[in-house]
Amino acid sequence: MPGGVLFNTEYTISVAIQYNGVWEDLYGTECVVRTPSGLTKIQDSQFGKPISSLSTVLFANSVYSASNYRFKVVANGTTRFLESTVRSFRLTSLLGGASYNTTYTISVATKYNDKWGDYGDECFIATPFRTVPSVTRQASAISAKENVMTEVLVISYPNPYTSNFKFDFNSPSDNEVAVVIFDMAGKQIESRKVNPSEMNNLELGSNYPSGVYNVIVTQGTEIKTLRVIKK
Repeated sequence: MPGGVLFNTEYTISVAIQYNGVWEDLYGTECVVRTPSGLTKIQDSQFGKPISSLSTVLFANSVYSASNYRFKVVANGTTRFLESTVRSFRLTSLLGGASYNTTYTISVATKYNDKWGDYGDECFIATPFRTVPSVTRQASAISAKENVMTEVLVISYPNPYTSNFKFDFNSPSDNEVAVVIFDMAGKQIESRKVNPSEMNNLELGSNYPSGVYNVIVTQGTEIKTLRVIKK
């Protein structure tokens, strides 16, 4: 149609016919149709999941006839935008680049007929930790060769999770273990203190909303930081 059409819009349509070069005066019964929403988001295979590299390509779901995609990226109180003629981008392509150990909130809008539509569902994307070798880690490696455990070993599983998560915990110490959970805004969500023997039976996260959380596990002078994602 002249001027094109819009996403997420109702159009009332009626039809008249032309016969022998003359248009009929009456239109038939009106019909109301609604165009597709035009909404998109980061594709399900990447939605809410950590990425292995800062340069990982992130894809939005394709929207038929969309001429441009606008990615809205929020982290640490800063909002940035990136526009593209394709449905993919990298965090490293943002003005100012990307950071390790950061959770980015990403939403996507599409452009059609020179008009931008609404943003779709927000997606949490967590970048990887950047580990730096330390004297303690090197000493632990030497001790490991002697089959002597000198530091706390802990991982969380499953990750991402849907109902709750647990720990695979191993430590040479009998000291009490503190577990503190924060959301990505820095708000403390939960705090527990347990004996080492109880750690592998501890289940957390069932009442958390979907999102990304930092888990701090402390035993004596050992501090471990984990990141878990609830779908």
